[in-house]
Amino acid sequence: MESEYAELIIPFTFIFIVALTLLCFSVGSWRRCRNRNRMAAEVPAWPTTSGRVRNWVALRNSMRRLSNYTLLVTYHYAVNGKVYTLDVTEAVVTFDRDAQSGAGDAAAKEEVAVLAENIRKEDKPAVIYYNPDDPSDSSTEIPRKQSCIPIALVVLFLAMFNLVSFLILMASLGAFVMVILGH
Repeated sequence: MESEYAELIIPFTFIFIVALTLLCFSVGSWRRCRNRNRMAAEVPAWPTTSGRVRNWVALRNSMRRLSNYTLLVTYHYAVNGKVYTLDVTEAVVTFDRDAQSGAGDAAAKEEVAVLAENIRKEDKPAVIYYNPDDPSDSSTEIPRKQSCIPIALVVLFLAMFNLVSFLILMASLGAFVMVILGH
């Protein structure tokens, strides 16, 4: 009888830990969604200023078979005589790595370099939206609103799943303790 309960404790403990971890990630995703929607509502009301490209850099990220170059552009803009910087991801070029020739890497690097050169050549002022209360809080675009309902449903489901697995775990632990104590 003891071994039956002991065998239940390990799987339910694992399920509980996995569900709790997923719940934490889901809550974080939900908070990011809410923050993005808050920004989508606030940014259009922010004042604007013009900014100029100060610098750009192409960052390479590699994963197993896919890699990408991210074009990060740094803008400088001034508000009330104080200069601020804003780093913006302008483009992401993903490619399938060909370990034999490296052709995908070279083509993607060239594409990012061309994009960066076009941004530099245009040298047009960029419209920068800035928070009047904190001008360092800025954006080059108005974020789009997105629905947080799917994320909220996942959070709710995982919370309920976590509660049920916790109750089952506690019940099996309680039964295990009862068997050990001989009650």
